[in-house]
Order: sequence, then C-alpha cells, then structure tokens
Amino acid sequence: MNYYRGDTIDFYISFDKTNKMKIHKAQIRILHDQEGTIYEDLPWTDLNLIKNNEYNFNFLIPQDFSYGQFQVIYRGTVEEKFIYSYETFNVIPQIEKYENTIKLYGFINDSKSGLPLEYVSVTVFEKYSNTIYFKSLTNREGYWESYIYPGEYNFSIKKDGYNTQDINIQIGNEHRELQFNNIVLENFNTQNGKGMFKISDEFVTNTGLPLRELVITIYDALKPLNVIAKDVTNLKGQWTCFLNAGNYLMYINGKSMGKDYDIMARLKVEENGEFNIGYHNKQNIVTEETKGTGSVHFKDVFLDNFNKPIVNVQIIVYTKGTKTLIAENYSDLNGEFEFFLNPGKYTFEYYHPNFKTITEDKIIT
Repeated sequence: MNYYRGDTIDFYISFDKTNKMKIHKAQIRILHDQEGTIYEDLPWTDLNLIKNNEYNFNFLIPQDFSYGQFQVIYRGTVEEKFIYSYETFNVIPQIEKYENTIKLYGFINDSKSGLPLEYVSVTVFEKYSNTIYFKSLTNREGYWESYIYPGEYNFSIKKDGYNTQDINIQIGNEHRELQFNNIVLENFNTQNGKGMFKISDEFVTNTGLPLRELVITIYDALKPLNVIAKDVTNLKGQWTCFLNAGNYLMYINGKSMGKDYDIMARLKVEENGEFNIGYHNKQNIVTEETKGTGSVHFKDVFLDNFNKPIVNVQIIVYTKGTKTLIAENYSDLNGEFEFFLNPGKYTFEYYHPNFKTITEDKIIT
C-alpha cells in the first residue's frame, strides 16, 4: 500500500483466526533500510487488543519520514516462544499534478548461478536534483518494487560483494505499471583463474540435490595466502576454474540447503591437465562434518622442528586393514585437530603439500 507523509495507517493483525492459540505480549515494530543500514522507525510497541487474537495499531506518518519501502514486523508469544508476521508499506511524495503513482517492479538475479538475490538495495534518485525519491529491497525471490510519478530518474542497484548497476529511465504518464527487464549482478567471488587447464566438479547432497552458492577458493599450496581462482556453484552445484599444473589447496565455504560449510581439500593438477581432488567421499565431505560420531574424543597437534603449529594438515582415518573412510579433518591455526571415534583399530593418514605423506596405526580405547 502507498501512503503520504501525514497519513495515519491502521495496522491490523490476526495471529490465529482459529483462536486455538493463546497469544501474549502482541507487539509491532517498523524498520527501513538506508544505504545498507537498518533504522528503527518504531521500536517494539504493544498492539491494541480488539477481540480474541485480533489486534490493531494506529501509526501517524511523520512529515519528515523518509520516502521508500518500510517493513512491519508483528510478534506475539505462544507458550514462551515468539511467532512472527510481516508486511510492507510504501511512503511516496504527493504531487497534485498526477492522480496515481506508477508501479515499477522487477527481479534481480546472480549472473552466474541464476539464483534470485535477496536484500539488494534499489535506490531511485530524481535525475536533476539527485535527491532520493524511493528505496526498496529485494525479497527472497529477488523481487523489488517502487512507486514514482512521471519523470526522469536514476536507479542505483547495490549489494555487498556484487557490482553496482546504475540505470537511467524516463517514465511517461501513459503508464500505470511497468516491469523492468530482469537485472543480473556479478559476484566478486567469481574469478575463474588464468591457467591453461579446465578444472570442474559438481557438489550434491547424498540424495543428489545440487549444493548452490558455495564459494570455491583455490590457493597455491606453497603460498597459502595467494588466491589463484574463485568460483561459486551454480544451479546444478557445478563450479569451474582454470589452473596450471601444480599443487593447490581448495576451500569450500558458504551456506546451501540450510547448512553451513567450511571444508578444505587438496587439489593436484598434472602436466597433462588431469587432476585429482582429495576430498574422497565428496558428498559426505561437503554436506556434513566428518570428525566422526563415535564415543571417544581423540585430540592431537602438529608442530614442526621449531615447535610451531603446522596448519592445514589433512588427516584421514580408515578402519585398519581397509580403505573404509571413517573420518576426516584438518589441523587448525594452532596445529590442532580432533575426532570422535568408537573404540577400535584405525589407520591415520597425514598429508601436507610441504611434507612427506605419513600413515600411522592407532588403537582408540
């Protein structure tokens, strides 16, 4: 809904139309985004009870209120847990020359993965005065909308970690609603490398679902601060980088399918372009922690001859006498690592590009 400065909005919320829940402490809050900073226009305030689980609240829009889109958050307490509901409203300038505003809307996606981008800031400036006319944020579907009058405007489209797009548009009074062409932004995390060999893989869950928007960062194994290439998994969970022959460390970070990932693997590219990525059972490596699920907590540390920690040693644990992978981990910044194993006999394999690979048998009791 569109409102002007000085208007009074009658907010209404029914948390449970069946009246089966007993709501306590029903409240309202109003927020808006300004250049990436969230401002609170109305702090948590008690709602007025109308009847049963129905509430309202009258809000007078101040004369100095910003123009743009605002988020309304309702919350109530049920059995000591919060429940929430949301809606938005727009505050627009009032110009008597035109009866109705024009709705502009569209979608913004990631240029590589094609996925919708949430929390992209869309700011509308009046062209000649350069004053902010309207502000909006994309939702989970990458959808945004703004409300303006006929005229000429500059649009600035921004999101942290992505390139900014500036668009000029002239709107005539023949429109009442106008859809933008889909806008795509390029992720700065995508730097595919300059090597001669194409290196690619696909990350999926154990059930075959693609893991999207994971950031793949590849470092020189001998210079672990030197980033060689970066990419982001696409809609199919695929990524691609271009590397020369050599040894690399590969980090897989991000959130996909509701889980956070922070994984490291070793990558070797041969002189003929063939490559091997040492994450073994990659579905398990990428989709869950692999420190084991046993009852015994085993912990150790790697130190060099000068008693300094050795970072990023890959430790792989097999059942002794087999190649059955039980657990895998990497030494942290202190050289430390840990596993959770059941009592039994295991073979530990230690790998680091600067050292000789070592295997060791251990009995866990």
